[in-house]
Amino acid sequence: MVFFAGLLNICSESVWADEPYTTFDLDTQLEVESEIVRLNSSELTVASNSSGNLRVTGDGGDSLSLSRLEELALAYNPTIQQAAANLEKAKGIHTQVGLRPNPIFGYQAAEVGNEGRSGQQGVFLGQEFVTAGKLGLNRDIAYQDIERSRWIYQTQEYRVLNDVRSSFYRLLGARAKVQLLDQLLSLAQANLDAAQALANAGQGTRPQALQATVEVQNNRVALQNARNHQEAMWRQLTAVVGVPTLSRERIEGDLTQTAPILDWNSTWEWAQSNSPEVQSAARAVGRARFAIERARVEPIPNIEAQVGVQYDASTHDTVTGLQIGIPIPVNNRNQGNIRAAQGELIRASREVERVQLSLRHRLASSFKMYSNAQQQVTAYHDEVLPTAKETLELVTEGYKSGELDYLQLLTTQRTYFQTGLTYVNAQTNLWLSVVAIEGLVLSGGLNEPRSGDGPIDAPDINSTYPLGLFPMMQP
Repeated sequence: MVFFAGLLNICSESVWADEPYTTFDLDTQLEVESEIVRLNSSELTVASNSSGNLRVTGDGGDSLSLSRLEELALAYNPTIQQAAANLEKAKGIHTQVGLRPNPIFGYQAAEVGNEGRSGQQGVFLGQEFVTAGKLGLNRDIAYQDIERSRWIYQTQEYRVLNDVRSSFYRLLGARAKVQLLDQLLSLAQANLDAAQALANAGQGTRPQALQATVEVQNNRVALQNARNHQEAMWRQLTAVVGVPTLSRERIEGDLTQTAPILDWNSTWEWAQSNSPEVQSAARAVGRARFAIERARVEPIPNIEAQVGVQYDASTHDTVTGLQIGIPIPVNNRNQGNIRAAQGELIRASREVERVQLSLRHRLASSFKMYSNAQQQVTAYHDEVLPTAKETLELVTEGYKSGELDYLQLLTTQRTYFQTGLTYVNAQTNLWLSVVAIEGLVLSGGLNEPRSGDGPIDAPDINSTYPLGLFPMMQP
């Protein structure tokens, strides 16, 4: 057995000496980009009061901010863990595809029963020697998949955080609408009370009181719808965060904060350089190039060797047999797979171009939304809202002095509050567009993250050699 081991070791050193075996320090190079935050659910507490305002607490009763929601999402959104698992899977494949085939050890017998004797009996040791740097190329391909998985992980982080931020600003917009409609309902109720008092005093008309009643009823329905919308926005937010049972009371945020000023040219250049989608597609090109090289060396045969020792009962001799064989690539030179790999390289190269164009297309749409919303917010803040407010004040004074009728007052009030609702919509759209642009127009925080290409075919870990693979050498 010492002889067997020594022989195989000599063969291994001679055949594998030139193997371009690729090695990487995975512990340092392939660290997941963002550490997953682990939070204990017992840290989440609820603080309630009689006002009914939304408030979510996570640390000793503080209101829930956007940054806190992002921390929770990175900890609890299941797609982040899926993306991290895909990265670990790619790292495991990288290790596996570069491993050398296992040797095989076994028992063999020949001419048993000939002349009533036990024949030739002994043991053998076999090994396949992988040539032409195939294992190193396997790992080169797998390393590209690891890098792609890293970019896919970053892509999923963008998707999750963008969805959290979008849901957060939608919730802020829904809360602002509830506040406006609540004020409108209070004003309508005050108008109704005044109209009923005038009617009772004989100074008003019944149609005015009925109109005021209808206005209160309509505003009450609108307010309830707005509250239902706010509730839906909260549920969507907690779903993408990954904690649907999150306690709530008040959200810390303000739609009126100044949005960043963005320029198309600089934004597009930044997006091209930082898009994880583009980087992932570029890694697929590198993978395809290595795959072509791997396909080209596949026809270079591996060496299969077997050495055996037998005892011949008829001659009482101990004999040794050595067999070495290689497949002859006469019919199958892997030409089909080489062609397929070349086609994949063309496809992967065009995919980079497609991803860049898709990014530009989506970014253009979001930038249009940003430009329109920015213009609308500025116009409403500087001109429309002040004009509507002044108009309401003048009409209210005219109505109190008897110069204007109730219908004019009602129309002006509706216009003022509708202008406020439009302003809230513009603010919401502005921040949604900012989130989309700064988040590289990625969304789908609850969609399963895609993984890279499938594993590279590697020698079977339990590769065996049939006992009849080579006829045993006769003494």
